[in-house]
Amino acid sequence: MLAGHPEDPSDIALPGMTRLIRITAVAEERAVLHLQGVVEDRSQLLPGESARVRLIVDRDRGEVRTTLAGREAMLQLV
Repeated sequence: MLAGHPEDPSDIALPGMTRLIRITAVAEERAVLHLQGVVEDRSQLLPGESARVRLIVDRDRGEVRTTLAGREAMLQLV
């Protein structure tokens, strides 16, 4: 999964994921971006897993946080 516009993806990646997420809302609080989105292909979801996605991009700490399959996940930005 890559963050960014389909024509210009960024280097933010969550390994092992092939989900496309349509971002529906963005809020910025200082160096932190709060992104909300929806998984486009719901057939890729685990039983009981929500199609709604929340991502937190913390530019000061250099990390992205989200919940995958009910567990907190963090990716260090390079």
